[in-house]
Amino acid sequence: MQPNVQTDLSEKMNYNTDVFPLYAHRHKIADFDFRVLQHWHPDVEYLLVETGRIQVFVNDNILTLHAGEGIFINSNRMNYSFSHTEATFIAVIMDLRRFLDATPATQQLFIEKFGHESTDYLLLSPNIDWQKKTLQLITQLHTASETAPILTRLQLIMKINAEISQHLISTHHHSDHRLQNDLWEMTHFIQNHFSADITVLDIANAAHVSRSQCFTLFKKYLNTTPNQYLTTYRLSKASDMLRDTSLNILTIASLSGFTSSSYFTRIFQRYFGMSPKNYRKNQ
Repeated sequence: MQPNVQTDLSEKMNYNTDVFPLYAHRHKIADFDFRVLQHWHPDVEYLLVETGRIQVFVNDNILTLHAGEGIFINSNRMNYSFSHTEATFIAVIMDLRRFLDATPATQQLFIEKFGHESTDYLLLSPNIDWQKKTLQLITQLHTASETAPILTRLQLIMKINAEISQHLISTHHHSDHRLQNDLWEMTHFIQNHFSADITVLDIANAAHVSRSQCFTLFKKYLNTTPNQYLTTYRLSKASDMLRDTSLNILTIASLSGFTSSSYFTRIFQRYFGMSPKNYRKNQ
């Protein structure tokens, strides 16, 4: 299981309610092979860790959340989550544009509170009253997301975001969208050519940037290197084929861009904690 990520790393959301564009689910981090892939979306996102510990990357920050803690992630922020041990969490994701595009005043509110110049994220602690209240509302919304009366669900959505919006401030910092576009050009290239023998220079050339700038952008926005991103994406595609096809492991290694089956097995074992053969059995 992974987010339905498009070639520009945007996530195509599968909302689980017909009342409002809302995604509310409880997950185990193991369901994502202990790492939710990099993604972004125009929706705002709330995570509440119920058990264990999860690390969350937002733009260029890595944050550690323990059981009972949560995080608000603003719209259009690159993020991913990972853990080295089992953990469970509630994810609540919603598209506020349905509310905020109604009038010029609400459009301005969206720009100020949920635009690029606003706060990237807010950590939520059960030890601070307003944050504890927000965490409780997240749990209530998850419970009510499919069964409660429509107005009850809409009321919870409004309460959560009304509380959060009071604590979002303008950073007075214009994001450099050109640099992010350069990064997305490179990740788009990787996702379209992962099975080929590509180099960092090939990746950099896809966005017409230097090799050093390529490394800088991957570090700044994804906290990884181009080679690590490529390997992670190849492993993700390999795991899909192990789960969804009957192709032999040698063929899967080749189709995933690994020229050596022994190297593929070794790196797969390191990443997933088991051999490709055992991964297929477990699936």
